Amino acid sequence: MIAMNRQMLSRCAKALVECMNVQEEDAVLLGGGEHALDLLDQARTEISRKGAEHNLYFLTDNYGRVLFHDVNLEIHI
Repeated sequence: MIAMNRQMLSRCAKALVECMNVQEEDAVLLGGGEHALDLLDQARTEISRKGAEHNLYFLTDNYGRVLFHDVNLEIHI
């Protein structure tokens, strides 16, 4: 994987938030793993700048596999 510098991460995060059309007072749920934390942090910053709320849920690779492969697991968000 190509390591991104802060400027590139910031541009990606801004584009992500713009594509989601985040507005003031919106609530945004972000999720990802350790590999995406820098991007998610940048996105959270952009969401805050828009005046919206954000929440982040963290998935480890192991839990992600269980979550998406175990058909008997109920998810309550």
